[in-house]
Amino acid sequence: MPNKRKSNRELAITGSQLNEDEQILEPGEPDMPGDLGPCEKIVWTETVALLSEANRLTRLDALSLHAYSRSVCQWREAYAALKISGSIQRAGTGAEKMSAQLQVFNTADRTLERWTAQLGMSPKS
Repeated sequence: MPNKRKSNRELAITGSQLNEDEQILEPGEPDMPGDLGPCEKIVWTETVALLSEANRLTRLDALSLHAYSRSVCQWREAYAALKISGSIQRAGTGAEKMSAQLQVFNTADRTLERWTAQLGMSPKS
C-alpha cells in the first residue's frame, strides 16, 4: 500500500523538501470565534500565542483551534469530575465496573489527542 502524501505543513515541520504543486499558506492568527466560553477563550489565547511563536499557525486553522480549545476544557471538566467520583463503580450485583465518568474522561482524552495532533502539537503529528 502506498504511503500517504505528506502536506507541505508536515514537510516544513520536518525540514523536508516541499511539494511543488501545493500552495504554501502564510503564517497568521485566526480570528477568535464569538461563541467560546471563558475556559475556551483562555485556551485559545494561550494556544495561539504558542503556535504563532513557532510559526505553525495559519488563518485556516480556526476550526481546528476552536475544536481543540473546546476539547481541552471538556478534558479538564471530565478530569475534575473523575477525581471526585473515582474510576470504579459498584453495580447492583456488587461487581466492580468502570465508572461512567471514566468513560467520559477517556472519550475526552482521545478527542483532545486527535486535535493536538491536527495542530502539530504532538510527537505523532
